[in-house]
Amino acid sequence: NKGRGLNPLASFLLQSIGLLFDDHKLFIGAKK
Repeated sequence: NKGRGLNPLASFLLQSIGLLFDDHKLFIGAKK
């Protein structure tokens, strides 16, 4: 949201990092 004053790129990176961590958890869960 522009109203929050957060850089669109920063919010995109945070979202991408969150998705990467979710994928990593699934990958680790599948390995066990």
